[in-house]
Amino acid sequence: MALALAELEDPLDESAGSPLWWVRRLHGRILARRIGLRKVKRYYKGNFEWRYADRKLRKVFGHVFYETRFGVNWMKLIVSGVQERMQIDGIRIGNKPEGDDDAWTLWQTANLDARSAKVHQIALLYGCSYVTVWPSDDPDQPDFKIDHPAFAAVEMDPDDE
Repeated sequence: MALALAELEDPLDESAGSPLWWVRRLHGRILARRIGLRKVKRYYKGNFEWRYADRKLRKVFGHVFYETRFGVNWMKLIVSGVQERMQIDGIRIGNKPEGDDDAWTLWQTANLDARSAKVHQIALLYGCSYVTVWPSDDPDQPDFKIDHPAFAAVEMDPDDE
């Protein structure tokens, strides 16, 4: 349930647990992780230095070696190999052994069986990924949005862990 700004006693209250406190806390977490996320993305795209061989290779091959990016991008190969094997084939809620048909229908209608590959790829690369659920114009079908860890953060309630 969203609160209107006028409903808050003091919208600039920064005391622990206030909405502004949470925004600053989670925004700080997002900013802190961005440098590492950029590095992972560079490596995944094959844009990295080969420190163990740089001097020797430059001496023998000059810049030819670097222009062709000779070699194998192991990171992309491994992530892609694992991602190809990750598939959702049903949804269970709670301890019930049978699947939840309503949740599975929402999943299928939102095309999440296809879109989940992107969520898996982001999670394998960066260690986490998020899917947020929002109300839509259709009250029977919410909107599902894939959120990248460079733009989203979550903090779990310790009582729920």
